Amino acid sequence: MTQIRTTWVVATAAILMCASAQAQPRWGRDEVPRAGACFYQDSNFHGNYFCIPQGENLDRVPDGINDKISSIRVIGNVDVIVFRDARFKGQSARFATDVKNLQREGWNDLISSMRVGSSSWGGGGRPPSWGHYDMPKEGACFFSEPDFRVERFCVSRGGSYAVLPPGFNDRISSIRIQHALVMIFEDRDFDGRHQRLTSSVPSMGSAWSNRLSSLRVY
Repeated sequence: MTQIRTTWVVATAAILMCASAQAQPRWGRDEVPRAGACFYQDSNFHGNYFCIPQGENLDRVPDGINDKISSIRVIGNVDVIVFRDARFKGQSARFATDVKNLQREGWNDLISSMRVGSSSWGGGGRPPSWGHYDMPKEGACFFSEPDFRVERFCVSRGGSYAVLPPGFNDRISSIRIQHALVMIFEDRDFDGRHQRLTSSVPSMGSAWSNRLSSLRVY
């Protein structure tokens, strides 16, 4: 009985190892999942790619793919968390929308592991609204006046707006950031002149004041 049990354990382990090996991604043209994320070798979703369904993680990007990802396509209501080091260690960023150029985000060719799960961002695609909201534990608040004054709207880490609706577009004058990074863009759809912010900005100055049309918080 002991020998049969040992044989069964060894066979099961071999099957699991084989399945794990088959599950390892490789550059190609994977079938796009109904919900998940695809990682591209080139910017603007060009070149070879591999995909990961929602609910799966990759603790180590294989050789040949490691540190060679330049854009990410997010499919469905999904959060993608990328890490600079294997086993979900090192600096991380959370994306809930497509990223067509990771170089702009400071993440080009730097991803070594990732998680793909259900979106935890409370934005839900709804437009922002001016008010007096609480500062998120991880995220940023955008103010209509310098020095973090008057009305604001807030975005949790992982949230983004490819288009700011009328009443918000070109009306942001200061930004308060807490445990997050912010990318701001002069044009909609994360295009045009851009800047990466790592700390709060009490005044956007003449270069950026009232010129912000899309943003990302990660």
